[in-house]
Parts: sequence; structure tokens; C-alpha cells
Amino acid sequence: MGWGEGEDRGPQVAELKPRRPGRLVTNSDDPAIDTAYTRRGVAQAVRTAVTEVDGVDRTAVTVRRRASAWHAHAVTREPSLAPSVRDSVTHAARARLDALDLRRPPKLAVRISTRSR
Repeated sequence: MGWGEGEDRGPQVAELKPRRPGRLVTNSDDPAIDTAYTRRGVAQAVRTAVTEVDGVDRTAVTVRRRASAWHAHAVTREPSLAPSVRDSVTHAARARLDALDLRRPPKLAVRISTRSR
């Protein structure tokens, strides 16, 4: 018998559950202990570190399981200074990710913009 044939099964109800937050697992000495950060928490930690770099006005951070992307806006209008700001932002982001001690840290992709929006 297919659906709608024979017996009445009553109304079908679908349960909607909130999406489980994405987690990035940390290194642990004890395999019985499961510790992790949410992607949002990692993004906020890196955003804070990148914003503290001299010359950075604002940032946007996206963190996924295997990759992360940072867009930092530099205050300077001189494109010649962008490489030094990029190096500083990359170093700050990498240092913060290293401090979080993630089992599989996401790859970094840093983009610097020197013009106003």
C-alpha cells in the first residue's frame, strides 16, 4: 500500500529544530574531554586581534570548517602601504588562531582594502 491508500495515518507533522552551531575542536591531552569553539567565537577572537593592528579601521571575518576569510579596511589611502598592513594582519590572525590551539586550524585568506566604501 502507498500513501493515501487504505488506512488513514492522520496529519503529518514536521519538527523544526535550530541548526547546531558549527564547532572547531581544540587539542586536548585527554581523549575523554571534548572541547571546542563555535565558529562565531573564533571569528570574534580573530576580529578582535585584527582590529588591534595599527592602520586597520574595520574588519569582516568569515570562518568555515576548513577555511576562513578576513577583509580588513586600512585607514591609509596609500596602496603602497597595503602589503605591510597585510603582513601585520596575517601575523595577528595567525597568532590568535595559534593561541586558540585548534586541532585543525582553518586556512587564512586575507584581503586588504585601502579605499573608502
